[in-house]
Amino acid sequence: MREHQLEVGDLIQPLFVVHGARIEREIASMPGVCHLSVDEALDREVDRVRGLGISAVLLFGLPAAKDEIGSENFASCS
Repeated sequence: MREHQLEVGDLIQPLFVVHGARIEREIASMPGVCHLSVDEALDREVDRVRGLGISAVLLFGLPAAKDEIGSENFASCS
């Protein structure tokens, strides 16, 4: 008897989003995984993931510049 059953619909696809447009840059430490600009994530990757039957994504936003206190987190949304 099985206690747990994992299905495609249970999965969450991580997306690594960066500033800019038309950016798709492979992450060296994670072959096959890319940093994507928002337009690339929406235009291409979300549709691909949905086509696989995965219904959820988790966004990891990467700042354009990093510092000791995470200043970009306090930037205005203009």
